[in-house]
This record gives sequence, structure tokens and C-alpha cells, in this order.
Amino acid sequence: MNNEEKILEVLESLVGKVDTLENGQKNMSGKIDALENGQKNMSDKIDALENGQKEDRKLLHSLAQKVGAIEQRQDREEQVLDLVATKVSILTKDVSDLKEGQKRLEYVQGKIEVVMEHNINSKLQVLFDGLKQHGDQLDRIEKEVARQDEVILRRIK
Repeated sequence: MNNEEKILEVLESLVGKVDTLENGQKNMSGKIDALENGQKNMSDKIDALENGQKEDRKLLHSLAQKVGAIEQRQDREEQVLDLVATKVSILTKDVSDLKEGQKRLEYVQGKIEVVMEHNINSKLQVLFDGLKQHGDQLDRIEKEVARQDEVILRRIK
């Protein structure tokens, strides 16, 4: 396996890993959106409860119990928010890692381009040298043919 094949294999592996990371990010984004929608729904429910308290003071005891339930849910939501904050922190680190990996890939790509340009330039030089040698051979053959023509012409005269 030559260096170019190894490099291609490494690049293909890196592309697969980057694709996997991108898919993971998309999945996390969907989950975060769902949590945000859940939080909005929860906020809407809290607003409805507060309006109900204003409208019906007679049901204060019942509403107090519901507020207690809401506070428990709010505690759970705060736990969820803490989890979301942790996930966002992890995603931020993952994005940072992706950027670092991208920089490394760009560096490796630059090296590959330099190596490929060097290989192509050297091969072109070899082809050019071969063409020049071929041209030189043709010149020598042409001179020899011209000399032979002169010899034949002198013998004929």
C-alpha cells in the first residue's frame, strides 16, 4: 500500500467520523428543540394557573395544591434545564473538537497537495525529458538520412 492509498484511507476514515459527529449534532439539536417546546408548554400551563387564581379566589386551597404540583414539575424542569446546560456544554466542546479536527484535516490536505504537486511536477519533468530525448534522436536520424541522401546523390552523379 503506497502513501497515497494510506492517505486516502485516513481521509475516508476521517470523513466517516466527521459525518457521524454531524449526525450526532443533528440528533442533539432535535432533542434540545423538543425540550424547549416542553418548557414553553410548561410555561403556558403556569400562566393559565396564575390566571385561574385571579379569577376564582374561592378555589385558593385547590389552586395552592396545584401550585405545589407545578413547583414539583418546575423542580424537575430545572433538573432538565441543568441537563440541557450540560448537554450544551458537551456540544460546545464537540464543536470545538470538530473545528480543531477540521484544522488538522486542512493541514493534512495542504501536505497532500504539496506531495501530489511534487509528484506530478517530477513526472511531468520526466515526460518532458523523454520527449526531448526523442526529439534529439529524431534530429540525429534526420541528419543521418540527409547525409545518406547526399552520399547516394554523389554516387549517382
